[in-house]
Amino acid sequence: MLKPLILGIMLLSGSSGPALQAPKRLPPRPKPVTAVPPSYPPIARATCAQGTVAVIVDVDSMGKVVETDVLYGHPLLLAAAVTAARGWAFDAAQGTSEWRREVLRFGFRILPFEVSEKKLKPVWGGPNDVEIRVHPLEPSCDDCTEKRRRQLRRGGCPPQT
Repeated sequence: MLKPLILGIMLLSGSSGPALQAPKRLPPRPKPVTAVPPSYPPIARATCAQGTVAVIVDVDSMGKVVETDVLYGHPLLLAAAVTAARGWAFDAAQGTSEWRREVLRFGFRILPFEVSEKKLKPVWGGPNDVEIRVHPLEPSCDDCTEKRRRQLRRGGCPPQT
């Protein structure tokens, strides 16, 4: 009977052991100051490679990207996304010298020729999400079939599965 009473008094008195300490706060998320959208790689356009590439960036206390790592994405789009991510700059950390991490998402989309040039500008879905839009490469090769030329002109690239 005495043991539960002592335990209750210890809990109410606020004596804290290692298990009851407040959790360590995570550093605030970095906010982009300079955000550079990637350019669409020509080989990816030629092969109709589309999709999203997610890149983790490590940001130092001054806001400079010091390291990148790819989470996922199409192999033909990775290099363009990583190069663009290295060109980003973030706000300086306030009161800490720790590195911070952020995920940047770069969407690559090929739209049909019917879509006007005005709609081919990068579209921002948030401070860390951008979609790059382009038309397919003009089919001008001798070995392209007429069916393929019509398909590219009418509907762009076929849907990715």
